[in-house]
Amino acid sequence: MAKLKKSSRVIRPSSRRTIPVKDRPEKRSMESEARRVSMHAVSGGEFLDRLRAHYRECRRKDVDIEAEVQVYLADGTYFDKGTAKVANVSASGALLTNVQLKGESLPTGQFVMHVTMRGGQYNGVTIKCKPVRLVPDRSGLGVRLDDIFVSLSDSEAGR
Repeated sequence: MAKLKKSSRVIRPSSRRTIPVKDRPEKRSMESEARRVSMHAVSGGEFLDRLRAHYRECRRKDVDIEAEVQVYLADGTYFDKGTAKVANVSASGALLTNVQLKGESLPTGQFVMHVTMRGGQYNGVTIKCKPVRLVPDRSGLGVRLDDIFVSLSDSEAGR
């Protein structure tokens, strides 16, 4: 039987055991993880977002757009309408603030919203979306986009 040589590099976290340094699990920070990836992936900023516990699928752009809102129940039944402001928008979602419905309440079950933007380069754009979170301090909702419709007559009228 071959004689094993004892490693000269050991750490002793307790008096009961010894763990060779090369077997110790490596702790990685976000910065060290980023260094392992090519600079092209890191330069966009999306990579560092994904290292966080919570990240957004797409970057959001801050806007301030008036919008008309229509609320439909999950079965397609019309529920209510009102107004809102689109505070930010991305390819996957938006934040609606100052949501004011005529009935002054949201459905308790699942529902879908049709948000038609009225202003700027988004004039005439309607998004079909589902709520994903409430933002009570801004009287708003975070929504995830399901579909996008563009009304050419509305966008040309705004010019």
